[in-house]
Amino acid sequence: MGGVLIGGFIAATFLTNPNDVLVAENTHDQLFALGIKDFGGLMPGDLFSWESLGSLRGLVFMVLGGFSVYYRDWETDRKSTRLNSSHRL
Repeated sequence: MGGVLIGGFIAATFLTNPNDVLVAENTHDQLFALGIKDFGGLMPGDLFSWESLGSLRGLVFMVLGGFSVYYRDWETDRKSTRLNSSHRL
């Protein structure tokens, strides 16, 4: 636990980049058209914030993302079970 805290402190204090992330002008225009206006830091605050999570768009992303992770995990388990059951001794 202490290593995680020390590593987080070192990363936040010494390994941060004070410059904004540079994106292509075309990408910037497309993201701005989608409503993303905050380009400071590594992650846009318009996408990664508690306010955006509480919006309808954020809720849909979380639900669909959860289902996609669950389905992928379920497919992997189903395939491994099929493989293991066909190779019985």
